[in-house]
Order: sequence, then C-alpha cells, then structure tokens
Amino acid sequence: MREDKLKEALIETYDVFNGRNGNGRGQIVTGLKTYLRNGNPNYFTRGDTSNGKKGSRDIISKIDRKELADYLADFVVDVIAKIKKPESISERYIIDIVQQELKNGMSENEVKRYVSECILGKRNGILNYTADNIIDVATKTYSDVLIVDTEARRSENLKNAHKSINPRYGVKNLRANPTMVNYCVEEVLNGNQIRIQNDVKRNRNSKYRPARSYNLNDEMFAYTDIGNVRDNQEDSVLIMYHPNNEKYKMLVVADGMGGLAGGENASNEAVKEIIDWFSVLRENYMQKGNEKFLQAALDRKIKDISKSIADKFYGSGTTFVGAIVGEQYTLIASVGDSRAYVLDNDYDLHQLTVDDNPSFKYWKADWKDVKLNRRTARQMEEEKDYLRFKNGSNAITDYLGRTDGMDPKVKFSLMPNDLYKTLMLFSDGVTDCLSDKEIKAITATTDPKKLAETIARQALSKDSIAPEKIRHDKNYKDIIRAGKDNTTVALITKKDGEER
Repeated sequence: MREDKLKEALIETYDVFNGRNGNGRGQIVTGLKTYLRNGNPNYFTRGDTSNGKKGSRDIISKIDRKELADYLADFVVDVIAKIKKPESISERYIIDIVQQELKNGMSENEVKRYVSECILGKRNGILNYTADNIIDVATKTYSDVLIVDTEARRSENLKNAHKSINPRYGVKNLRANPTMVNYCVEEVLNGNQIRIQNDVKRNRNSKYRPARSYNLNDEMFAYTDIGNVRDNQEDSVLIMYHPNNEKYKMLVVADGMGGLAGGENASNEAVKEIIDWFSVLRENYMQKGNEKFLQAALDRKIKDISKSIADKFYGSGTTFVGAIVGEQYTLIASVGDSRAYVLDNDYDLHQLTVDDNPSFKYWKADWKDVKLNRRTARQMEEEKDYLRFKNGSNAITDYLGRTDGMDPKVKFSLMPNDLYKTLMLFSDGVTDCLSDKEIKAITATTDPKKLAETIARQALSKDSIAPEKIRHDKNYKDIIRAGKDNTTVALITKKDGEER
C-alpha cells in the first residue's frame, strides 16, 4: 500500500472540510471508517479530477481495504500501545488489548491481525472491547497523529517564510513560487492577517505600521492597512494561484462591517470560504466557452457565503469584490462598494463594478443616456468625484451576511485579458480618499512592484479637499481625512508583450 497516497488523500479531505465547516478531522475519520467497513469512498472530497488528476475519492478507492486495515492495526499497536502513560481512553483501549492478549500467550502479530479484523468488521471485538470501539480508536488516533505532523511541517514552512519578512510584524514583500507557501493564504487561514495588524495597532511602541504586504512572483500584489483612525482591521485580502494550474488566479478584497458584531469575522469568513472553493474548482470551469458556468458557480458560492456569515456572525457583514483571472478572460464579481478597476492598453482607467450605494446609482442613472464627448465625460467624472464627499456616501444597500432572508445580488463583468495591463481591487478606504484621476496618475508613474503599496500609502497620507463647487454645501463634507478607514489594495499586472 502506498502510504504517501493515503496521507495525500486524507490531508486533502482534511483541508477542504476544515475550511468548509471546521471539522476536517471528523470528516477524514468518518471517511476512513465508512470505506473500511463497506467500501464507500464518498466521504472523501472529490478534489480536482480534470486533466487526469486524482482527487481523494479516487485515491482511496484504489487502496485495498485489507491492506489499509492491516496498516492501521500495525500503527496503533506499534505506536499507541507503547505509550507508558496513556492520555486518553482511546490509548487505554489498545494498551489493555495488547497487554492482556500478550499475557495470554498471543503473539504481537496475532494481536495485530485481530485488530485488523475488528477494523474491517469481520470480528465482533477483542476482550471487553467491541469492533466499533477499536475502529474508532484506530482511525481517530491515526488521523490525529497525521494532522499534528502535517500542521507541524506547515508551521515550520511558515516560520521559514516569516524569517524572510520579519517574524512577526514586518511588511516587506515575500516573493514566492506558486508551489511554495502562499503567505497571504496562510495568514488568512490562521487569522494572522488581521490579528497581527490589530496587535501592532495596540502596541504604542511598535515601529511598524499596522499593515500586511504580499507579492507573488512580481505578478500579484496586495497591501492592507488599518488606517489612521480605526482601532481594528476589518478588511481581508487574498491573492492566490489555483493549486493545480498557476495560469488561473484569484484576487479578493472584502471590507467587513459590524463593529462589535465582528466585521473582521465576516470578511475573514468570506475570504477563507473563497480559498476553499477556488482550491478545488475544476480547471475546465475557467476555460474559454465555460464563462457562464464559472459565473453561475461563483454566484452560488457567494450566496452560500452570505448565509454562512449570517448564521455564524449575526449582525455583521462584508462587501466583496473578487476576480478570477483565467488564460483568456477575467471574471469580476462584486457586492457592496468595494471596487474593481482596470488600466487599459491606452493607460486609461475604468471602473468595472457598480457601488451598491444610492448616491452612486443615482449618478449612474443620470448619465445612462447621455452621449459622451470630451466635455461631458469630464463633467461626468467630476460629478462622480463629488460622491466621495457626500454625506452618507458609505451607506450600502447590499452586502454578504444579510439577515432579511434575501440573497445578495452579485454583479458580474467579463473582460478579455488582452484588453488591460493592470487589474486593481480596492476597499473604500482607498476610493474614498483618492479620486480616479489620482489613482490613474499613480499608476502612470509607479513601478508595478510597488504600485499596491504606493496607492495605499497615498490614501493613508493625503487629505482630500472638496472641490470649490460643493465646498461649504451642507450636503457634503469639506474634507476627507487621510486614512479615514481600513485601506486595502489587491492587483495583478503584466509587462508589455507578456502573456497572462
């Protein structure tokens, strides 16, 4: 039996279900017991089976059940039975069986055979312990040891990554190969992306900004900062490659809402769920011609996430803007007022998303049927910029985590990759503090490797003064203070002539 294949299948299932419902251990124990007893592999995750690759379900179904039972019997007898001071009833079971049967003259190999037969359900039990007791002990003990070993290796990898960027608070960029540790994903999954920033904010003597910065292969970048006013971070950000094909990428910005109700929990939940979903998404969904299926799948997932947030963190919510970049097309999805922009091949900036905000929608409607020329386009952009200063401009009408029984209405746009140079996602901590004109100017003068951080830092350092036309109008603010909110950027860029 291939031990490496068994471990691969168990850990894949553990990761998927631990991200989905927090019970990855329980899922692999149930999967093992069900397969050993009746040959049903369906409790293991199917995984990605495209291009001839095997998911956990396929791997497990190829493992001989008797060989697997013998392997687990060897494991529990060799490892657990030799523990001098058992820490659990599970360990006590096996120790009692081995010690008593050996005293009765049975060899260790005979004990292992009895344990294996109990695991398969071919024997009712040993001594006072039923076969169900024994399979429960064997599968849980093996799973626990495997998970502990796996998490220890991951922790060591993460420590090595930390050394390259400062072990706790540093925000220097990490350049990683897609097959290596994705520090952004790791920090989302273990909660450190938000936790470290909050720790820095509370430490008055810290020399670091409460921020995190990520760089994947000088192609995808993210920067997130608490800002100058907020006491805690409620934004979450994600940049990642598809685990099985680096040509497919996912970027997300989620801006949590809810204050004491836990806006940071809502945004973190949304991004964790998307990591889980995207990691096992079949590659054929992202191929040309399948865009409508990908959109439908993402739409369902976002609505499921909304329900999950409402159930787990009632009273909190989050915006969502995400992009799946395939080989030829980019799919954008949004709910709320976090935005997506592209810098096109002529270096013009375009907003691809629509804010779920009454003021933005009224502005959009006012200009819907206007024939644009140079003068009217300039006027339209000026009026859009006024919206940043309007009182109540941060009131949103849709978000994830709704508790009114309604699903969020996810808005989509699809764009060929060859029509843009840079795709950027922002929380409103950026777009409240910087006009489109300012963002465009920054992109024109900044090294792409520094663009995410430069945009964020500009939003954190420059006050915005209202245009003369609306200044002192009671419906508008005269000034927007730099860093008024959590500030987050995620982007993907390409060099001239480079295929995405």
